[in-house]
Amino acid sequence: MDASTQPDLAVSLPREAGIGVFIINTQMSPPLSIFIKAVMQDSTSVLMAESTALSLAAVLLKTLELQDATLLFDNQQLVHFLNGADLSNPLIGE
Repeated sequence: MDASTQPDLAVSLPREAGIGVFIINTQMSPPLSIFIKAVMQDSTSVLMAESTALSLAAVLLKTLELQDATLLFDNQQLVHFLNGADLSNPLIGE
């Protein structure tokens, strides 16, 4: 999964973001590949767009009843938050 938008600015102006999710279902023979492209309106940060991509991926995995998924991220800030002990305060001040 990934997201693409304009870089964050000092003032968080709403902007459009591209969202992408790529799923390879290896539980099928032959493996099935699914690629979803979406547009998010009014994203106010790169982190918001990346989090939306994660949310879309989670919904798709649940809908497709896929378990034991491996998720690949390229946003270190989101990875540190998800691997952290405190999930109540999403990255404020980082």
